[in-house]
Amino acid sequence: MAALHQLFEEPVSVTLAHHNCVMTKHPTFGTATGWHRDIRYWSFPRNELISVWLALGPEHADNGGLKFIPRSHLLQLQPDQMDELDFLRPEVPANQALFAQGISVPLEKGDVVLFHSGLFHAAGRNSSDQVKASVVFAYHGRSNAPIAGTRSAAAEDIALD
Repeated sequence: MAALHQLFEEPVSVTLAHHNCVMTKHPTFGTATGWHRDIRYWSFPRNELISVWLALGPEHADNGGLKFIPRSHLLQLQPDQMDELDFLRPEVPANQALFAQGISVPLEKGDVVLFHSGLFHAAGRNSSDQVKASVVFAYHGRSNAPIAGTRSAAAEDIALD
């Protein structure tokens, strides 16, 4: 947790209202996940949350492993670049250039990736014959508490001191 404390520059809490689960991608019925930002799920005053992704087995392009658009958490987008669910629209030319910057991040069992809630990420279909599984948790600085009355405030956070 020292790394999270350093990144947030303040005490850290884990949110229990979002993520904090085992994420699976099945070979027979798992679908691709389009380019999105996790902040679309959350209601916090500041877009300053970090997802911590732990691979429970190998993750790579063939089994639906994560892809990221580096530094995309710093982008200023036009409203027409996003669809109604806050995914990047594939038919928009500006988005095609962003997609071309996407990189696959192969992971082995036990590897951990930390990423900003505003970073665009995606995952392909699982074309292997094994279920891919990961654990993901979301963290925020203590001063960035969820907005009252929203789904993000539906469960108590856990302060990590």
